[in-house]
Amino acid sequence: MPKSFTEKEDKQIREALMAKGQELFSTIGLRKTTVDDLVKSAGIAKGSLYKFFPSKEILYLEILEEIESNVRTSMAAANLEGKELSRESLKAFLSDIVISIDKNPILLKMFDEKALELIMRKIPQERIEKHMENDSKWFAGLFRSWKEEGYLPNTDEDVFSALFRSVFILFTQKEAIGKDLFLPAMDLLFDFIAAGIIDSREVK
Repeated sequence: MPKSFTEKEDKQIREALMAKGQELFSTIGLRKTTVDDLVKSAGIAKGSLYKFFPSKEILYLEILEEIESNVRTSMAAANLEGKELSRESLKAFLSDIVISIDKNPILLKMFDEKALELIMRKIPQERIEKHMENDSKWFAGLFRSWKEEGYLPNTDEDVFSALFRSVFILFTQKEAIGKDLFLPAMDLLFDFIAAGIIDSREVK
């Protein structure tokens, strides 16, 4: 049975596992990182890890979710909040997210080692669905705020969320697209997306 910790200790251990996990996953990857590596790095017993994360794959997913949330929030604050929506601001928002992802060590490692395939096999389907639901909720909030301003009047909320998930999925095909062509292609794609959203506005 895992050792009992105080609420403060729980928080400290969880934060340590997230931080050390991010270091290890960024350098040696999900596949090569073992549970022993994680607990040794965090300075805890193996049984204690499972109190916080049922598997190393769940830990990995939660680290990815935290990174994803921080990137989206910071990019939205920098490019959208308090500003009139324009092609330039919308494209900057999308481009900054992609550039942030493309420079993040753990995300680059994830695409290089095809870790998403392992996650899909190892993590329960309901946890994957929860992740996708949380993504959809964030994009749905963005969608509704834009729709209130007259943008995307004939677009379905689920289709809008799927569009942005599709952009992320393109990262898994970076090699097929061509590493040298990937960012220029994304830049052109975001031109089209931004233009489509801005030009869809109905003046009320």
